[in-house]
Amino acid sequence: MQRNTIRSIGVLSASICVLCALSAAQADPVSLVATQDPTVNSTFTLDFGVYGGPRQANITTTTYALETDAVGGTARFTSYFQTVDPIELPGGISTGDITVTIQESLPGPYDPVTGLFTTQDVYLIYFAGDLTPFGLTSPVALPGSAGGTIAYTSATGGSIVSAWDGVGQLQNPSDPQNPINFTYNCNTSTTFTVVPEPATLALLGLAALGARRRRD
Repeated sequence: MQRNTIRSIGVLSASICVLCALSAAQADPVSLVATQDPTVNSTFTLDFGVYGGPRQANITTTTYALETDAVGGTARFTSYFQTVDPIELPGGISTGDITVTIQESLPGPYDPVTGLFTTQDVYLIYFAGDLTPFGLTSPVALPGSAGGTIAYTSATGGSIVSAWDGVGQLQNPSDPQNPINFTYNCNTSTTFTVVPEPATLALLGLAALGARRRRD
């Protein structure tokens, strides 16, 4: 009976260790690994104002990792990859296929209660077409601000509705003294899974190992 009591105490201690590790994991930053939701239309829009108005293309692929820190109240992208259909620029010139990555993402505010987040980023826009008439060579760096809402549907996943936008300028081939100003907007819907940070994974691994040893 004494042996069973000692064994029970060991299992209880192991359980407490695991619970403590899980509690610590919840306090650590987590990475939300997101992929585009095929059931929702995601779009990229360039608005050239008097030079042709808005031009919109479908986003065909989106994958990114968004790191959230519930305790610190911050969020930032740690990776970003997106493909977009060609967009026609003023004068009928096509961008060709577009690829978007992220050069820099600065932490912005994140509210774990509402799921609202904001980041300040620099996006790299790669294009397959010849845009030298506009003074552009691939890639083009565009600064912008991203924001959206994270909605958990389980402890390990959910959805994100987000948008990033900003402004830019093109060289005007027909009137070099008057550049073409434009705004841009990217609207994306994704689903995500939660990936703990490496330190959290290590902590959980140690707790599980301790639990197995105590059970044995």
